[in-house]
Amino acid sequence: MKSRVNAMAVVVCVLACATVAVGQAPPPAGKAAPPASEPPTTTQPAEVDEVAVTVNGQAVMVSQIDEAINSTMGARMPDGKVSADQLVQHRKRFGPQIVDMLVTNLLMDMEVEAAGISLTDKDLADWLEADLQRHLKSRGLTREEFAEQIKKQPPGKPLDEVIADRLADPRFKQSVLQTKYIEKKFDSELTVTDAQVAEDYKKNFERRYRKAPQVRASHILIKTNKKMTGEEKALAREKIETVLAEVKKPDADFKVLAGLYSGCSSWSKGGDLGFFPRKGKMVEPFSAAAFELEAGAMSDIVETQFGYHIIKVTDKKAEEVTLLEEVKDTIREQLRSRKLQSMKKKHIGELKKTAEIVYPEGSPYKMAARPPTPVVPTTRPTAGRKAPRPITIKPSAPKAPPKPTETPPTAKPTKETPTTE
Repeated sequence: MKSRVNAMAVVVCVLACATVAVGQAPPPAGKAAPPASEPPTTTQPAEVDEVAVTVNGQAVMVSQIDEAINSTMGARMPDGKVSADQLVQHRKRFGPQIVDMLVTNLLMDMEVEAAGISLTDKDLADWLEADLQRHLKSRGLTREEFAEQIKKQPPGKPLDEVIADRLADPRFKQSVLQTKYIEKKFDSELTVTDAQVAEDYKKNFERRYRKAPQVRASHILIKTNKKMTGEEKALAREKIETVLAEVKKPDADFKVLAGLYSGCSSWSKGGDLGFFPRKGKMVEPFSAAAFELEAGAMSDIVETQFGYHIIKVTDKKAEEVTLLEEVKDTIREQLRSRKLQSMKKKHIGELKKTAEIVYPEGSPYKMAARPPTPVVPTTRPTAGRKAPRPITIKPSAPKAPPKPTETPPTAKPTKETPTTE
């Protein structure tokens, strides 16, 4: 079960036709998944089915583990098939996690049924559409733009067809039902206040809601390095001065000259470096010179540890700030989603504590218990104990100096690598 926002992540993952991990929700425990519109050809499970675990008297079968593997891994295979050997390997590797997930879903499905929660086809379609609209808003996309992105992803289905497949998937309905159950049971705990929204906005302002001013620049670089002799560096300076004279000519084409003379890999793009902020991307002398220029202006010679540059600023972007009013609804939904996931996790833990979960003797599908967190001892003595005796480290005997005939080894010089900010 996913929260409404996390359900969107699953929806988008499916809509984008991304590969699906085994850890996603399998078909409801105790029920076989109906065939999809284009089911992959899969290996049949063993003829003799076995009980993997019983939950409150209801059996979860090994065939359900195979169904989960086939429904997720089959689509990732080149020929759409999971071989018998692969099925055994995946069952051995992922079996305990899948069974634990099946147990979780079965317990949640029992709670959903007991609470009398149901969904019509229209309810499910409205839910998916609302999640899709939230996704489009957060990404700044139109439905048509998103549909175009989906069409370019394998298997290249139209958006409407992918949505129809999603609505027909019983795992999606199971996810939404479980979300509605958690929302109903913990409604008051899921409230997000305006103060919490404002606090989250402030905490993430620099990272998410403020874009620093940026410039777009091209450059021509004549490289130098610390190993160069004074004469070699003077020749590099003379060369950049010649290039500067060239680019200052009225009919000069900066892109062409960058392709001819620049020692930077950006030469293939006419020297274009794209947009960058004042700090953190370029070395300081370069960045400082670029931000002093207006769009269309060109610098004099700028020296950095990489060599001599001629910089041309081609575009500028002012600071962009997203106001709280613009994102408050999105933040509220995100915070609510986190609360919902926290309540769901806690509730599932309580359900497992009270449920009768029985694994067959020697079952390979039982999740191993996590080892306890080790206690790190402190050096502070506890009451009633003596402080530990200090450890004395004896100095080692000094090494004898080399014999006069021996030549002490010389260390190889290390290669110095220029660094950026």
